[in-house]
Amino acid sequence: MNRQADGRINLTVNSTPGYGLWIERSTNLFAWLPLTNLLNTNGTLIFTDHSATSRNAGFYRARQ
Repeated sequence: MNRQADGRINLTVNSTPGYGLWIERSTNLFAWLPLTNLLNTNGTLIFTDHSATSRNAGFYRARQ
């Protein structure tokens, strides 16, 4: 995970190819907001949170 100069967050997730992954965000590690559901076709999934530019600090997770 890294933050771009403009505030966007880039996430790189490595997992088993062929499975869908939910990318979720939380500010408190208790309540999670789903951002997107993506199919991991080759084992490495890259996601950019463009809305992170207008948000305070938070946490991300990827789950099947």
